[in-house]
Parts: sequence; structure tokens; C-alpha cells
Amino acid sequence: MVPLLGTRRTRTLHRRGPPGVDTLGGVAQGMSLRHHLLPILQALAIFAAVVALAASFWRHPEELAGGFALASGLLFVLWHRLDDVVYYCVSAVVGPLGELVAIHAGAWSYADHGLGVPVWLPLAWGVCGVTLRRLSAATVGWARS
Repeated sequence: MVPLLGTRRTRTLHRRGPPGVDTLGGVAQGMSLRHHLLPILQALAIFAAVVALAASFWRHPEELAGGFALASGLLFVLWHRLDDVVYYCVSAVVGPLGELVAIHAGAWSYADHGLGVPVWLPLAWGVCGVTLRRLSAATVGWARS
């Protein structure tokens, strides 16, 4: 209990999220092996699907952008907390900016890059950023149990 300043009332501070899951999606201590592995397998499946999408449609940037937009929508159905949205947006902006520097330095190039980077690249960075963040949190939760 934490006392409120200037009052005698107290309030309880607690972490938000479903029971047994910490704020980053990792599994809390004392949960079964199934509960530990489910978030890890879920994140790995999403990551594998996104990699397969990129490998299959890299020659078709419009379809790839549509696929990443669909993946983004499905991702937010699964993980829709404010910190997920913020992490997605930060990844979608900062990742392509870093790639833009590398592209202009001649480290690599993309087939279709009207704005310096392909239109699908920020979506890919956003999806992968949130997915890897959730995978890391679930793995840490499992390791701590």
C-alpha cells in the first residue's frame, strides 16, 4: 500500500495484465511449462510467418506491403497495449532511418525504394520489433521461473 500525499487513504499499486503474465508478456513465476512456452511459441510463429512473407514476396513490393499491413493488424489484435503500439511506432521509424544511412553509404540496396527505403520496410521493422520484444520478455519470464 502506498499512501496518497496529503490524505490518509491508501491505494494498492499493481501491475496490469492478465493473471500470471507480467507487463511485457512474460510468464509470471509459478506457472506451468505450457504457460511458459505458449508466449514463446506464439512469438516465434509470428516471426517465422513474417520472414516467410518477406522471402516469398520481396519481388512484389505492393503485395509485401499489404502482407505486412495485414500482419501489423493481426499483431495488434494479439498485443494491443500502449507500450506495444509505442514500440511498434519507434521501431517503424528508427529502424528504417538506420537502414537509410546504410543504403546511402552503399552497404546494401533494395529493388524498389521510391522514398529511399521500400514502403513495406517500416511495417516490417514495426512487426519484427514488437515480436522480438515479446519473445525476449517471454524468454526472460521462463528463465526466471
